[in-house]
Amino acid sequence: MKEVFPNTKAHIIIGVAGAAPSFIRSLVENFYYKNLLDISFLGDAHNSTISQNWVRPDIDLLENKLAMRDVKTQELFVNPIDENKPLILMTHNNMLDCNFFFNKYPLGKLIHIDINNPKSFYRIQACFLIKSLFQESKLNKSWATLACAKLLKKHSFALDEINIDKFSLDELKLLITDEFAIRSMHNYDRTNLGFRKYKDKVLTLNYTDIIEDKNQVLHNISEFLNEPINENTIKSYDEYLLKQNEVILKYAPWILEFEANFNQKF
Repeated sequence: MKEVFPNTKAHIIIGVAGAAPSFIRSLVENFYYKNLLDISFLGDAHNSTISQNWVRPDIDLLENKLAMRDVKTQELFVNPIDENKPLILMTHNNMLDCNFFFNKYPLGKLIHIDINNPKSFYRIQACFLIKSLFQESKLNKSWATLACAKLLKKHSFALDEINIDKFSLDELKLLITDEFAIRSMHNYDRTNLGFRKYKDKVLTLNYTDIIEDKNQVLHNISEFLNEPINENTIKSYDEYLLKQNEVILKYAPWILEFEANFNQKF
């Protein structure tokens, strides 16, 4: 099996769940294919993928490779279908083996979404929980069950009955402001900074800028990829921001006030 792909423009986006890694992944795709992103009513871009230019290796081989490595990032072991087309990947796993990635893809580039601005902690947590509680997938709902364990003790919901609309706004606020969850998210983002030595191959985007400074973020991505901004890039970004704020306004309106007061304090 081929282990190095010298001609493939491989990109991998790293970000915690709720911090827009899927959106940035889809946005990178747009720079190459000029497509209009499919943004759900939750501000979710997971369904926007149009260029799945990758194939997983044999599952037994994949499991053997993962068993031999400390880093459990299966995204590293996919291979491009067409080596001359961009390969665009996304992972929530911050323990990425950067040496492996850049050795496999000499033209590879990495985008890291930084979440260290405390102004956005609640928004990220809200996006993660709200989307988790809305998913049809039992796996995602199981994850949500763990996150919502304290509140679920007050209710008698079966797993298949979990729905965000069954929680009051006050209950949702308790979930979003859970100190352990916020601290865990923050610590997870700091677990691996090894990619920083690949300065010319790495772009760090601050999540707060993704929400508040569209023009600068687009400029930075465009320069990083050496690809121009197109009309659908701007339309898709505007749609994403609109849906994000609609969701926050409906399920966690206090976050907007918190962010406004944060600006005044700092």
